[in-house]
Amino acid sequence: SGGPVAEPTPVDVEQTLSLVANAPATAAPNSEVTVTIPAGTNDLPATAEGQTITQYSNLSTPYKVSGGTIVDGSVTGGATHSGDTITLATAGPVPPGSLPTPEVTFRVLAGAAGTNIVVTGGQVLVTAHLGGALTGASAATTCNVPASPPLATTSVVAPGAPVANDDTATTPQDNPVTINVLANDVANTERAIDVSTLRITVPTQSGALADPISGQIRYTPPIGFNGTDTFTYEVCSVADASGTPGPCDSAVVTVTVQAPVAAAATPTTAAPAAGQLPRTGETSGGLIAAGAFTMLAGVGIVLALRRKLERNWLVD
Repeated sequence: SGGPVAEPTPVDVEQTLSLVANAPATAAPNSEVTVTIPAGTNDLPATAEGQTITQYSNLSTPYKVSGGTIVDGSVTGGATHSGDTITLATAGPVPPGSLPTPEVTFRVLAGAAGTNIVVTGGQVLVTAHLGGALTGASAATTCNVPASPPLATTSVVAPGAPVANDDTATTPQDNPVTINVLANDVANTERAIDVSTLRITVPTQSGALADPISGQIRYTPPIGFNGTDTFTYEVCSVADASGTPGPCDSAVVTVTVQAPVAAAATPTTAAPAAGQLPRTGETSGGLIAAGAFTMLAGVGIVLALRRKLERNWLVD
């Protein structure tokens, strides 16, 4: 109490403000992104509040800016700003790596932190380098970099296409099969897959019908056909807020139609004629012959015994 107050040590903090290029995303011209540094004791001069940070222009690339190009006359490094806004100009292309560094400079208090504004992945348009070289109390400990409501409501992000993956199916000959082709497809992170856009783009030699309600395809092979058949389908992301159809992707479906399995041959036996024993092969014939031989041998024994008895009778 009553003694001198120690000055805080200056600290440099880097923060990236990203307005990312991506065709054909759109936003209303002059939409604003607001960089807010909370007020605090001895933080930033009051004269720095309410300034507009402009952007660079005269750039060319296939990438489109979400809402506008960069305008000439950017604030240079070393200037101090608080409560500023970044105003987007008319739409136009911006190439990668075409911006000077640093594009915009902010100064914040020691211990400041922040977040990035990212419209969608791609090209970074504006980088805010927050360098700390201030003295005084650290009342402001957070540097918020939020998107203002105008940008949030008017910016339309154009997502990428879904990823359609190839499919396989198997069915017996002359039997249809239903294939859930969307089961292994992956939707884009920005938009869902629009099942109603499912259609066959390269038909088969037979018949395949896409169901835009269930997202499945029913394949019917030609009568008598077996082998491999293929067809190509396409599916798209849902349309954007303006009704513009989403991007699409396609995949190939391979169907294997299995040939019928031949039935095993069944042996047949002819019915014997009346008064005959059944003969089904050589083995049976051999048994019959052997039986006949046995029967003949038995007759011989009987005859021999009879002769012996007759001789005995003569002796008596």
